[in-house]
Amino acid sequence: MRTRRPRTPWQAWRPLAALTAIALLAGFAAPVAAAQTPLKIVEVTGQGSELKVVPPGVKVTELRSIAPYDLDGMTLPTETEPNDTAATANALASNEVVLLGTINPAADVDWYSFPALAGDRVTAATMTSYSNGGSPDTIINIYASDGTTLLETDDDSGSFSGTSSVASGTLIPADGTYYVQVDGFSASATISPYHLHVRVQSGAPIAEVEPNNDTATATPLSASGWATGNISAVADPDLFSFALAAGDTAFIALDMDPDRAPANTNWNGRVGMGVLNGFYLLANDGSTTKPHAEAYFMTAKDAGTYYAYID
Repeated sequence: MRTRRPRTPWQAWRPLAALTAIALLAGFAAPVAAAQTPLKIVEVTGQGSELKVVPPGVKVTELRSIAPYDLDGMTLPTETEPNDTAATANALASNEVVLLGTINPAADVDWYSFPALAGDRVTAATMTSYSNGGSPDTIINIYASDGTTLLETDDDSGSFSGTSSVASGTLIPADGTYYVQVDGFSASATISPYHLHVRVQSGAPIAEVEPNNDTATATPLSASGWATGNISAVADPDLFSFALAAGDTAFIALDMDPDRAPANTNWNGRVGMGVLNGFYLLANDGSTTKPHAEAYFMTAKDAGTYYAYID
C-alpha cells in the first residue's frame, strides 16, 4: 500500500524561480478587463468551488463560494490503451501537448513517451477537477530512457484539484526518449477524466527585468514562453506579459527549485494569471515538498494581453 510522502514545513524564501507559459486549446471562459490598483488577488483552491480573496501581504479575511466553470467546447486528443508500460507508451505529438486520459480501472497506469536532448527541462501537470470517478488524486512520475530510473515524482503539488500533480523543470541528463507516467493514488477509485499538460523546454530562459510588479512594467515573455526571476521580498510580485487569441489556453507552471541544489531552502510560491475584471486568479497549493512546483490553467474568452503573476 502506498502512503503519502511527508510534507516539509515552510522554511525560507528561495529567491530563484522558473516559469513556463504556453498557449494551447480551448476550455474555460473568463472575461478580460483593465487592471485596477491596488492589485486584487484571488486564490483558487481545492476543486475550484472556493475562492480566497487575498491582497498581497494581507491575511485571508474573506471566503466566498462560486460554482466552477463548465467545460466549454474543449476537444482534446485522448490516450490510446493499452499504454500501461514504457514499451506501450503513447508517443506525444510535440514538445507542448495537452491530452485527455483516464485511470480506469483503479489499477490502471498511463505511460507517455517524448524525445528530449541533454539539458532540456520537462514540465508535466494534471488537472483533475472535473473527474467524475471516485478520485481526483494523481501521481506523476518522470522516467529516464530505460523506463525504470525515476527522475522526479509528485503527488499533491497541484491545485486543480488539490490532489492533482505537477513536476516542473525536471532536468534531462542525456539525449534520448523519456517517459511521463500518470498513476492514481487510490487502489480502489478511478480518475475520469484527467487533463495532462506536458512541455519540453530547450535552450535558455529569458531573465525577468525589474521592476516588473505591475502591468505597466511586466516583462514580456519570449516565443519560448520560458523565464527566470527572483522574489526578493514578500511584497515583490513578478509579472510576465503574453498575448492570447480567443480560445487559447495558457498552461503556467512555476518551478521553485530550478537548480535542484540539496542545500536550497524551500519556499511556497503562488502562480496565476490576469487581469480578469481587475483580479489575478492564483493557484497556491500548501505543499513545500522539494522540488516544489505549481501549475495553473486558464482559457481566454477574448483575445488580448494577459499576465502571468508570481509571488
